[in-house]
Amino acid sequence: MSSLVPQLSRKTWTILGADAISALGNGMIIPFLVIYLRDARGFPIEQAGLMLSTVAIAGLAVAPTTGWLIDKVGARRVLMVSLMGGATAATFLTFVDDLWEGYLWALLFGSSISSMWPSAHSLMASVVEPEQRASVYSVHFALLNAGIGLGAVVGGLLVDASDPGSFVTVFVLDALTFVIYAAVLRFVVGEDLGPPRAERLQGQAGAWRRMAGDGAFMRVLGLSVVLITVGYAQLASSFPAFATTEGNVSTRALGAVFAVNTVTIVGLQLVVLRWLAGRRRAGAMAVVGMLWAVAWLVTVVAGEVRAGLAAVALFMGASLVFGIGETFMQAALPALVNDLAPDDIRGRYNAGYSLTWSIGNIGGPALAGFMLGAGRASELFILSAAVCGAAGLYSLRLARFIPARAQAFATASAGASSSG
Repeated sequence: MSSLVPQLSRKTWTILGADAISALGNGMIIPFLVIYLRDARGFPIEQAGLMLSTVAIAGLAVAPTTGWLIDKVGARRVLMVSLMGGATAATFLTFVDDLWEGYLWALLFGSSISSMWPSAHSLMASVVEPEQRASVYSVHFALLNAGIGLGAVVGGLLVDASDPGSFVTVFVLDALTFVIYAAVLRFVVGEDLGPPRAERLQGQAGAWRRMAGDGAFMRVLGLSVVLITVGYAQLASSFPAFATTEGNVSTRALGAVFAVNTVTIVGLQLVVLRWLAGRRRAGAMAVVGMLWAVAWLVTVVAGEVRAGLAAVALFMGASLVFGIGETFMQAALPALVNDLAPDDIRGRYNAGYSLTWSIGNIGGPALAGFMLGAGRASELFILSAAVCGAAGLYSLRLARFIPARAQAFATASAGASSSG
């Protein structure tokens, strides 16, 4: 097992560990936000849903500014400010009474969370060698899922829907994890790596134009939007709704279905990373599309079964296959983005990638709501399977546009080298 763990520098592991602590805090609150807003604060369910949509919209709005700031002042500083914003939002949520306060919280929380993603990815790219990027992002994703999964378990033990004070406890703990992460960046990491400040500022002229003119990167962003819209966004929105209605799966069993996904990612991410050594990233993305297509087709079959344990087993199978696809995607896509990115405008490239998540997580649930509301649930998953399959085939064509330096995963020996 130890042979699967990448040999990263102590500074890199410190950042990854602090990030995992923050993920633990997020896992404690995310599953309970709607319950808290509705039951503890007394907001109508429609308003609670709109507040969560506002979180995504805020992320969409701040992404360009985040990229510019990362390139101007450095990823570590932007990440620290974002973390303190997240801590403030988590604490402020315990005092929310009026609707306008709820929307203010949503704007602050969404802006902070959205800024964390590109700044953390930019920072991680700067503390490892280029051939180690797939490793650092794979470990990051595995720890992220482990933290969120464990956090959800802890939150479930601490939260009591009839006791508003129990929610306050988990929100304060979440705020504390943000502060711990920020403190690690300030006092342990202590510096931004990458181009000197003068070189960074020199590259700002026409930076957006340079990024928009990168044909390979624009194609990667398009692929990312498609996969998130019909992949991740459906897993979070239509999949649980379909499983509990058409599939007649209980909420308790649904928790087990999602646990399979988390365990798959945590258990296989480093195995997949090792298997991908020396292989093409375009091929890995093709596997993502094909696996997700299979996952959605299995989901359709599960909805037709409606037979207790058989349906649960099929939904678990779909969750497992989808999770395997996630391990391929997270090994390939973030590293590909950062290999395509010039050092002086890396923040903008990561912000652009982050933007695809916001777009997909707005468009995906909207598509799900329309199709489910029209009674076309099975058709939604068949459509999603077809689009995922097409995206997988397109990934193979994408290879011709990717520069040679970003084509393949590092070999096992290169990816194991330490950066000090």
